[in-house]
This record gives sequence, C-alpha cells and structure tokens, in this order.
Amino acid sequence: MVNFRFIHAADLHLDSPLIGLAKKSEDCAARRDDASRRAFDNLVGLAIEEDCRLIVVAIDELGAVIHGRSYPQRDVVDNIAIEYPSPVPVRFNIGLLRTACGGSEGHLPYAPCAVAQLVNHGYQYWALGHIHKRQELAKAPYIVYPGNLQGRSVRETGPKGATFVEVVDGGVSRIEHRALDVVRWTVEDVNLTGMETREALLPAVRESVERAYAGCDGRALAMRLRVVGSTFLHAELAATAASVREEIETLAAGIASDIWIEKVEIRTSPSAASADVDPTVAGRLRQAVQSLAADPWLTLHLEALLAEINKKLPAGARRDEIFQVLRDEGPEKARTLALAMIDLGQG
Repeated sequence: MVNFRFIHAADLHLDSPLIGLAKKSEDCAARRDDASRRAFDNLVGLAIEEDCRLIVVAIDELGAVIHGRSYPQRDVVDNIAIEYPSPVPVRFNIGLLRTACGGSEGHLPYAPCAVAQLVNHGYQYWALGHIHKRQELAKAPYIVYPGNLQGRSVRETGPKGATFVEVVDGGVSRIEHRALDVVRWTVEDVNLTGMETREALLPAVRESVERAYAGCDGRALAMRLRVVGSTFLHAELAATAASVREEIETLAAGIASDIWIEKVEIRTSPSAASADVDPTVAGRLRQAVQSLAADPWLTLHLEALLAEINKKLPAGARRDEIFQVLRDEGPEKARTLALAMIDLGQG
C-alpha cells in the first residue's frame, strides 16, 4: 500500500460574503468580501506545506480511489449512499458524500444515511460535507465533517478550516483539524450580575474582547456581544441600547482595527432585589415574561411553528439557514419585545 497525505475540505462558499458586517468600515468590507477566497488560499498553502497528494477530489494513480456522485437537484431526500460501489481491493477508498448523516440536529433531512451504514460499507474514509460544524462521527473508519472553510456568520463560530489526513500502510495514521479561516467569529457573554453602576460596563467588555482577540491567533475577529446577568442597570441599559452599542464599538476599535462588533444584545434582567420590590402590575408582568422565556414550552412551541412554516415554504428555499436564525434569535427577540412593550405602557 502507498503512503500519502491528503486534505479534506467542504462547503467552501467562495463567493459568499460574511453576514452581518456590511455596515462596518471600508477595511472591514474589503476583508469581509474576500475572506472565503483567502481561506481557500490558506487551504492550498497547507496542502503544499504538508506535501499532500490531493485535496479531497483530485485523483491520479496514487493508491487511492474516490467514490462520489453529483446530485440531480438542490434538495435530495433519498439515501444515495446505498448506491455507492463496493470498495476497490488493495486501495484506500474515500467516500465523498454530501449528507445530513444520522439526522443532524438543526438540519432537515438531506441525502439521509446512518453512521452504521457508512461504517459497514467498507471504505477507509468518508469525506462528508453539508454540515458546517466539524464532527467526527466514527473512527473505524473515520467518518468526518471538516466543517466549512470560513465561518460566514455568527452562527458559525470558532476555528474553521479543513481536515489533514495522513495514510500509512493503507490506514489512517494521523488526522488533524487545521484552522484556515481569515476572520474568526465568536459570541461572548459579558455578565453584569451584581454590578450597580454604568462605569462597570466597559471594563467588563474590554476584558471579554481582549480575551477573545488573544485567542484567534492573529486573525480578524467578528464578535457578537451579549450583555447578560441580573443587575440594577437593566432598565438603563435597555433604554440606552444604541449608545451602549456605540460605546462598545469604539472600545473594540481602540483595541485593534480588525475587531468588528457584529451586534450587541442587551439580555440583562432586573436584579432579584429590584424585582422583589416592584409590586406593580408592570413588575408582575415582567416577572411573568422572564418566567415564560425560561420555560421549555417556548422551545417546543417554536418548533411546532417552524414545522408549519416548513410545509408552506417553496422548494429550494434556504430553510436550514432561516430556521436556525429563528431558533437562535426568536425567543430572545420575543422576550425583549415583550419587556419593551411593558416599559412603553408605563410611559
């Protein structure tokens, strides 16, 4: 058997801009628009640096056979993995498959298959795509989602890149995730629990931003900051959310020019002490809203609504992406709107 190395990448989206940064600086816009292409440059550089024979699909007489197929339409609901050929003897067989394997959480069925089915097919490596989060579903053989090459929005946080694989004597001897992203996305919580003065806000934000920036290894950083916690500052922060955002953006720009604040969310709640001493109708309504927001019923109700919406969406709609945004942001937006309506009613 031949010894060789290869890179497995997926979901490159080379022409897709990063979402949520359109209104930032000109420098941000320029780096945003070509981030995916520069991440691809990093991918090629990694392949050269590691002396790889192929990047997933390229094939020659290298002792490897890649099995894959094209898809007849955007939405594929059949198990197409059952149509893949048997492994070629005395070769390293790679199965290239775009699928939501095992019913991936948060994704509708897409070329569905089971992990056990792929394990028993006889290939030495399954190179999966479609799911943007890196996952290793099995190790014998390896069944891997490398995740996408470059995070495109705040829903795709953390290191993004490709999977480096080394094959020795016909088996995988080494497998590593290699970060290749140019812009690193992160969501950071700034906890104000117990804080009583506005002056405490920015130092807490600075600590969070500096920690996140130090952890992205020289990359540009796109952040969503969530201000959380039970605090006496809740009412003031909710009333001045726009100025809070401006202060935080100014602070981040002062730390480094390649830190971009995608959004600032005020998710605080009144301190327990202030809530306890508010016997008014508005106070009781606020407590009811906070209690409902923490109730699992809200998530179940949202899923039921999404199921109904799914039945009415046209074919080819970006359902996975739309639904994930609703799951991520819907409950919090509903809570914030309800609290704002209570405050408005008091005005």
